[in-house]
Amino acid sequence: MGSPAPKGALAGGEWHSKPDGVAMVLEVTSGRPRDRKGAERDRGPKRRGYAAAGIPLYLLVDRLEGKATIFSEPRGDDFTHSASVALGEDLAIPEPLAGALPTCDF
Repeated sequence: MGSPAPKGALAGGEWHSKPDGVAMVLEVTSGRPRDRKGAERDRGPKRRGYAAAGIPLYLLVDRLEGKATIFSEPRGDDFTHSASVALGEDLAIPEPLAGALPTCDF
């Protein structure tokens, strides 16, 4: 599997970066039930923002749900495809990174 972002793509003093050259964004939800609000933000608004920015892949490791989901093929403000596995299983990552991601250590 290739690198999700070219070296230096996220460098700088800003809290945000331009998405140019970013192939994938990874979010990991909190495993604490009281942090459910943050997990909902990762599952919805953040996902749609990454799609709108044209980032090809969004990987969500959802510890509350016990699964990993890869979202791909952004169109408009959402992704058109997704695939999920239970944590512990391998997750197929599509192009542009293409490979299998073991989730056993998540």
